[in-house]
Amino acid sequence: MKKFLTPALLLVIFAISIPYSVSAKHRQPFFAKSSKNISLVCEKRCPFPKQKLQKAFAALNAQFIKMEEKVGTPFPENLKPVEIHLRYDASCRKISKERTDDQEVFGFTTAKPDGKAMICMKADIDDIIKNRPTHLLHEYAHHYFPMQPRGKHDFEETLAAAFEQFITGKPNSFCDAANEKSEPNLYKLCRDFGFEVDDMPTLIARLQALKKNADAVTNRMAIDEIKRFKIMNYE
Repeated sequence: MKKFLTPALLLVIFAISIPYSVSAKHRQPFFAKSSKNISLVCEKRCPFPKQKLQKAFAALNAQFIKMEEKVGTPFPENLKPVEIHLRYDASCRKISKERTDDQEVFGFTTAKPDGKAMICMKADIDDIIKNRPTHLLHEYAHHYFPMQPRGKHDFEETLAAAFEQFITGKPNSFCDAANEKSEPNLYKLCRDFGFEVDDMPTLIARLQALKKNADAVTNRMAIDEIKRFKIMNYE
């Protein structure tokens, strides 16, 4: 004997399915595109048109490739693709509530539950499309220089600033007078130990090697490594 769904039963099933379909649609981001290197995400109420987001994604992916080529040391594979949010959307706000500092004024980087890197920042999408320097390079640097312990004036921030200057080429020396005020620790490393822009690829490779053999790279280990390889180069 065949059983047929009555109109009343069909109406009940349809009514039950609506919340699930709306919920699934709500969870879908306005824009999400990935490569093996990055993933650009803009969630609901995204302020950018999709055409600009497509251009931004292409620019960010090309920038990432050039960055890796210049550094010479690959970005940690276990952290890729890096998920980038250009606004503090729901995903970013959920994480930022757990933060105790004020770095979200510019941007912050963290790890998602699956261990991949995630970067949230306030960025001008036109700056990204035109390949102008943004705070994003600074956030990438934190994954090249993961050190413990972190503090308010920790050395990882100094190296992130050095990384940004190395990639952009501005200024072309860590001994530049502008660094004496804006990045005094970096300026002193250049003045006292000859640590310069061209030394960045060597330092990154050395710190990555240290990380493989230690639970964490400390501020002291990083500074000692700079002194050590500069003395070796001098001798």
